[in-house]
Amino acid sequence: MKARVKELDYYRVISMLAVLMIHASSSFVFAETRFGIFGMNLAFMLNQASRFAVPAFVFISGASMGIKNSHGGYFQQVAPRFKKLLPPYLIWCAIYFATGYGPFTPARFAQGLLTGNLASHLYFSVIMFQLYALAPLLQRLPRDFHRAAVAISAAVSVYAQAAIELAASRHPISLPLPLQGYMWELFPTWIFYFACGMYLAPKLAALKTPSPTPGRLALALAAAAGGGFLYALSRRAGAYANSINPLIMCYSALITALIFIAGSWLSRFGRLGKLAESLARHSMTVYFCHMMVLKRLRLVGFFARGMRGMAALYIALAALSVAAAFLIDNAAALIKKRLAKRKAAGACG
Repeated sequence: MKARVKELDYYRVISMLAVLMIHASSSFVFAETRFGIFGMNLAFMLNQASRFAVPAFVFISGASMGIKNSHGGYFQQVAPRFKKLLPPYLIWCAIYFATGYGPFTPARFAQGLLTGNLASHLYFSVIMFQLYALAPLLQRLPRDFHRAAVAISAAVSVYAQAAIELAASRHPISLPLPLQGYMWELFPTWIFYFACGMYLAPKLAALKTPSPTPGRLALALAAAAGGGFLYALSRRAGAYANSINPLIMCYSALITALIFIAGSWLSRFGRLGKLAESLARHSMTVYFCHMMVLKRLRLVGFFARGMRGMAALYIALAALSVAAAFLIDNAAALIKKRLAKRKAAGACG
């Protein structure tokens, strides 16, 4: 059994909190405020600073596959991932459909399942199904080809992301017409992050090795500069809601290195590591349920009052989503345990 990489737990928790920030701040990015920098309010800056979150989760998923390095046939490698993700995906799709899409029609529900558009965040699961299906093929590549595979995946993702950018600005793009409306949910847009995670997995120990103070400072300044450039470009282009332009690839790489170095330092605190591990285990359920929580919180007028309202909304969203995830996961574990006992008792009888 492979040792757990604690830095991945920190990265998963930080990315989870960043996803919550993206969604909590989205309705405040153009709100008027007394505090602003070059026309950007605090909500806009926090929203853009958190845009590494989705690429981070794809990277983490790839790294997890690379660390486990499963053996066996294709279906033996793919089945555990699908078994873990598919049931909650189907359940939450049904919940979001029932609470937000009105009358049920099989065609509408099937289309929503395939594209992940039954709620604004479910597309991520559709992406992961595709990448999990590709993972065994990527793992079987010769080790000498890994660098070339990362370079090729980078070229594919840059092209796909540039195509999305051009489509948003109504420029012609070189993509088959049926694909143009679905590139956000298709694996070429994200495969670079997954391939990086998978092939860097054996080298994560080097990433988390403490670096000299000047190196940490230079990395932090580079990440801050990348973030500042991202803010300015997003503001100018009016594409603040987009997590997939090529600039975010560079920004995400800087944030990844920075978090791993910080995680190496944080890992000295044992209790903090245990907390991060616990939160990381519930991060998938937080991802599934948080938009339901956010929808309810936005009905409360207090959470719509400027930057203070946004801060309060974020804190409430994080606290309630984590609490709900703990309850849901523990209830599911209890039900699973009782069913297993009943099955064992039936077999003995």
